[in-house]
Order: sequence, then C-alpha cells, then structure tokens
Amino acid sequence: MGSLVLLALLVIGVAGLYWRLSQGPVSLSFLQARIEQAVNKQLAGLSITLGDAVLELDPESQVPHVRTRNLVLKDQDGTILASAPKAGVTLDGSQLLTGKV
Repeated sequence: MGSLVLLALLVIGVAGLYWRLSQGPVSLSFLQARIEQAVNKQLAGLSITLGDAVLELDPESQVPHVRTRNLVLKDQDGTILASAPKAGVTLDGSQLLTGKV
C-alpha cells in the first residue's frame, strides 16, 4: 500500500513538473554558482560566468534539459574570449543523488 502511494505521488509530481515546463523555463539560479565552480575546475587559465541556469523542455524531443543563459568565457586577464546567449549543461544523475553537480 505504501509503495502504491509513493508511486502515485511520483507520477503526480512528474506530471506537475512537465505541465510547469510546458508553460516556460524554470529558473535554477540556485545551481548557477555550483555549475560555474564545476566547470571552472576543469578549465586551466580560463573561467566562465553564467547569467542564469534554467530547466526547459527541448522543443523537438519534449525532454527536460538544463540550459545556461548568457555564458561568458574569459582568460586570466579578464579578456572575453567567447560568449553565448544559450548553452546546454549535462548533469550526471548519480552525482546529483549524492549532492554533487
């Protein structure tokens, strides 16, 4: 009985999230600093800054994706090397379960 209730809550939660995403992107600004830190650890002599992180539905596949907005890549001197109004981010589900981005 308990697992049936849990499954029903999970289905309702996923349906609610999908409905909300169909209305437009959901801001994930609380992840912005963590994403920047994780990426910057991998970049030697370069750094990125993000305007925002959002969860949105892919228009073709209708699958939720994490996207960043207003990404700027700079070198050590602060010179802008590249910028993008929108970029995709891949998150590892197993890492998220342990609290890591």
